[in-house]
Amino acid sequence: MAKKDKFNLPGSSYEIIVKILSAYALCGKGKVSLNDVASKSGMGKTAISRNNAFFVSIGILEGGKNKQLTETGGKLALALSNNIDEDISKYWREILFQCKETNSVIDMVVIQKKISKDNIIPKVASSIGMVVSSTTKTGINALIDLFEKAEILEIEDGQYHVIDGIRNTEISDKSPINGNKHFENSQSQIAMETSINEKHGNSLKQPSIHIDLEIHISPESTLEQIDKVFESIAKHLYGRHDKK
Repeated sequence: MAKKDKFNLPGSSYEIIVKILSAYALCGKGKVSLNDVASKSGMGKTAISRNNAFFVSIGILEGGKNKQLTETGGKLALALSNNIDEDISKYWREILFQCKETNSVIDMVVIQKKISKDNIIPKVASSIGMVVSSTTKTGINALIDLFEKAEILEIEDGQYHVIDGIRNTEISDKSPINGNKHFENSQSQIAMETSINEKHGNSLKQPSIHIDLEIHISPESTLEQIDKVFESIAKHLYGRHDKK
């Protein structure tokens, strides 16, 4: 994928995004022109080009003037054009998790735990380094819709939150440590080594453990929330407990 210097928001609503990506699916594999997509979608070229920058930013499209779907983008476009809900959610999740900017939104909501419907737009804007304006508001709303379609965020009683366990089913071991996946793995390693050493005494050399942590902390986090993150690391990885 080409290097991206700037993250671009969607230029239209989710419904328009679906129509454009379905048109790309109809165009088939390989690079296609704006005229081809406009013809297949029945939409004007302006609406399509307004969203193409977002598709490139998020890893759905690649190329120069003529663009083509990426591997995952192609799977998503086919799922959208055939209305396969399960695959639509799956491939939106895959795309959103692999993008740095959308990952920062997920991290922010994890730390905040719950965000009201009234505050979600400015919070999302801040986490991706933008300000709310008449231009960005449509794109941010569409982005929030994508998180819901991907079944990453859901709203209950007027509060958005990250769906429990969704990170653990999607991220690799080298991804940010949301969902305490790294903590759980390290605890299992320590427990296994303790059991071996108790059984065999000191006849076995204790294996060494090397743990790399990558911590993403939103600029919206309070000092108390940041302290809790490091308290959890000290407790679970080093066995340190505050004495009161």
